Amino acid sequence: MIASRKLTVQIHVESQLGKGTSFTLTFSLPVVEAPSLKHEPNVPEASSPASSNDLTILVVDDVQTNCMVAEIILKKLGHNSLSVNTGKDAIRLLSTRDDIDLVLMDLQMPEVDGYETTRILRESGFNKPIIALSANAQKDVDQACYQAGMSGYVAKPISVKDLSAVLADIDLDNPTQATA
Repeated sequence: MIASRKLTVQIHVESQLGKGTSFTLTFSLPVVEAPSLKHEPNVPEASSPASSNDLTILVVDDVQTNCMVAEIILKKLGHNSLSVNTGKDAIRLLSTRDDIDLVLMDLQMPEVDGYETTRILRESGFNKPIIALSANAQKDVDQACYQAGMSGYVAKPISVKDLSAVLADIDLDNPTQATA
């Protein structure tokens, strides 16, 4: 892992008597390589017969860091991925492309959340697996996901082991059948 080689910090202070003081900190960091993921035991590698290799997976999450983490894990598992940051963008993209094999869908997004995005996709005829992503790991969330038409659920933070297990359980021929 490469740490920061050069950190530049600028501090700007404005003060007015009787009104207060404003501090502005500006950090400039160089681009660094992403850390490699440590091998987790009992996780099927990309060449393992237990995993469906070479899927094209759409990651839908309004937090870019979450998209990046998911894409790193998917690459480690041997899959291709792309990402969008809104439910509306997912609906638009999936209406024009048929090469997406599976969707990882964040539940809490602005404007159109993951539940509504899934309902709209299912109503429009999209019949491929949609896996929910959420930091809220309560039982009622699981049920709401399945009722919206999702095929599975992965809790955040996403781990290689958990995502691999859910992907291995998905029936690509019957994607709307829920897997627990």
